[in-house]
Amino acid sequence: MPSGGTAGGATGVAAGAGGAVATTSCTITVQKSLSEKIPTVGIIQFSTDLPQLDSATIQFGLDTNYGLTAPVDLTEPSYRTLLLGMKTSHTYHFRVVAVSGGKQCTSADDTLDTGAGPNGLAKPTVVTNTTPDKLYGGYMVTARWGMNNGGPAMILDADGDLVWWYPVEDDVIRARFSYDGKRMWIRNTSEEDGGGWVRRVTLDGLTEEKWDLTHTTHDLVVLPDGDVGLISHASNGCWEVTEFNPTTQDLRSVFNLADAHGSTMCQVNYLAYYSGDDSFFVSDYDQSTVVKISRQGELKWVLNGTKSTISGTNWTAQHGIHALGPDHLIVFSNKGDPGQPDSIVYELTVDETAKTATTLLRYDGGISTGFGGDVQRLDNGNLLVTYSSSGVIQELGPDNTVLQSFSFPIGGTLSYMEKRRSLYSSPPPKINGI
Repeated sequence: MPSGGTAGGATGVAAGAGGAVATTSCTITVQKSLSEKIPTVGIIQFSTDLPQLDSATIQFGLDTNYGLTAPVDLTEPSYRTLLLGMKTSHTYHFRVVAVSGGKQCTSADDTLDTGAGPNGLAKPTVVTNTTPDKLYGGYMVTARWGMNNGGPAMILDADGDLVWWYPVEDDVIRARFSYDGKRMWIRNTSEEDGGGWVRRVTLDGLTEEKWDLTHTTHDLVVLPDGDVGLISHASNGCWEVTEFNPTTQDLRSVFNLADAHGSTMCQVNYLAYYSGDDSFFVSDYDQSTVVKISRQGELKWVLNGTKSTISGTNWTAQHGIHALGPDHLIVFSNKGDPGQPDSIVYELTVDETAKTATTLLRYDGGISTGFGGDVQRLDNGNLLVTYSSSGVIQELGPDNTVLQSFSFPIGGTLSYMEKRRSLYSSPPPKINGI
């Protein structure tokens, strides 16, 4: 629904990044529309007679207090900017704020009506046990695996409301922002060898790239240079870590997990990356093992399992990993302590010299999840725990109390989960433990 509008500036003084900014009058002509693919994504274009813009933002929200801000890339034609994070079937207010030479011009308030969400995605039940200032807020990036019609990749806001989705014809198991934060990487489950693919879509959903990487499966992790780390089936029967370059379309082998434990009985289900030493942390579910390798394929250590090179752990099977440092990680164990049914979260440090692990945290939420499961240390110190097949997400405080929980109805599984403070930020929140 494109439309145009013209607004003059206000008078007075507003605070800017470099101090006080005087307001001025100018003309701002706005074109607004919704994405034809994702009707919660607004598309704003504008022109102004304010010369040589230094910066611009678009303020938007459910009322004229706004509350959300979209940064404008001044190199984009017509300053094209996406409004991200809007709920379905709501009216949003927005205005353009342009700055040039220490002067600021603000357009008049305008509105944009978002469209309805897809069928079959019920909102979770949210239980909050604390005040808002104790919660992380932000957005949850995930996928609804196991839906009858496939997909979708999706984003939920802090209220559990759907604000972004991208449906495909196949099961989606992972969704992750590109490293620059401008596109979404999506991949399917591909339990069997031969059906793997990855997609990269713009956040307005209007441009899709798809690569049929038939031997790839399960997870995907974004890397600082634009490549992605993948899991692939290998000819020896075990699975391996691979790396895909979307520019050259080269898929190279990095490390076969049989080289870590000597067995072809393996199921690699999770990849984490730590940029501080350019390394992967790899989960092999069948071997109850977390393996650290360099991006060049050098084996660093094997944690847990019968072939562990590090002593001090004893869990059964695992999925999610958050690498907080080169020797500091959090692990979601599906089966937890041997002989107990609950899924357990362990925070660990590894002493590579002494070849020992020390448990800093052990969390038992009293929930068992047969498959999936994820964990993330948030930058406010809270811990996000996702019980995938049980449809439960918990945010824990520093003392492991449950501050908030999201419970989803049965039918489809929340696969991997990643929380972000903003939909305009980069790099990804699992890089460098932030």
